[in-house]
Amino acid sequence: MALHNKFVDLGASLQDAKESTIREWQALILSDLLPSLLDGGVLGAVASGDRKLYVGDAKEQGVMPVEFSTGAYRLFHSRARGRYRLNPLTDGSSGNPRARLFDVGNDDEPILLGGSPLPDLLVVEWDRFFGPTAQVSRIMDMLYSRPIVRLPIGEAGSADEQIVVDCDPDDEPACPIDVEVPRVRDVVVANLALLDLLRSQTHKNPGGVALANYFGAPDDDCDEDQEEEDECQHPPRCPDVTVYSIKNMTEDNVFGLPANYIASDDVPLIWYLAHESIFEKNGTRLGNLGSRIVAEVVYGLIEESPVSISDGSAAFTSLITGTTDVSFLDLFQFIGWL
Repeated sequence: MALHNKFVDLGASLQDAKESTIREWQALILSDLLPSLLDGGVLGAVASGDRKLYVGDAKEQGVMPVEFSTGAYRLFHSRARGRYRLNPLTDGSSGNPRARLFDVGNDDEPILLGGSPLPDLLVVEWDRFFGPTAQVSRIMDMLYSRPIVRLPIGEAGSADEQIVVDCDPDDEPACPIDVEVPRVRDVVVANLALLDLLRSQTHKNPGGVALANYFGAPDDDCDEDQEEEDECQHPPRCPDVTVYSIKNMTEDNVFGLPANYIASDDVPLIWYLAHESIFEKNGTRLGNLGSRIVAEVVYGLIEESPVSISDGSAAFTSLITGTTDVSFLDLFQFIGWL
């Protein structure tokens, strides 16, 4: 909205401001956001037209693949920190506690919940999130920050709740999936990592190994000697995939899942992608398969948008930078937030 209003202040009509805002955000996503989250080689290939997933009617109709919405993109939940330094009043120094995502925790900490006017205490200084002084995000794995695994879903003292997920009795060994929901400080909470896994399963995502095999590993298959000696350099394709299975985690009750949650010997897609990220990128960005899913869907949606920098009518030049690239820092400086 701030960018749209900036264009209006500079003399653009409402329609021109709307279309310019859409194009600038598309350029920002392609030139700044995706390169910070995805494998560079995969992103370059997709940008050059190498498409395997998001093609045909699904792309033309703008259908959102479940592999994206409940798989690869949902894994970015794991990057959220539990607390943030927004400004000098929340810098973590004595008497200035950091701002907490949700309200199950220390009562002395400010809370990043909406629904009320923004106090000075929670005004964001954006150079704390973008640029050389930005706070570091968590790595991508299934170990979400504490507030993320303690989402408040009820008031203090409210009745116990359960997560009940409908499923097809012919497909699942236990139906419906019924998971107890715990309490923290007498508030009913939910584990977002658990919810992400449940959504990945109940939306009938393909297994991670099956999808990786379908697309092929970056360096083709491992040879037989590598497989036998467990020296394969691509995560779950050649080594024993069972080490990545949730079945092996239920003994410690990490997510509170029933022991027979997984119907097959494959791995839930989001679980696979988390380990792929750790194995290939040390958790700093998505690996080969995750990057392909996100890149193909985002590029495809932009290409099919009625207002698009990829429509071929004219080469895009940013009104913010005068080039084809736009960064978050460019945007914030243009609208006066930095």
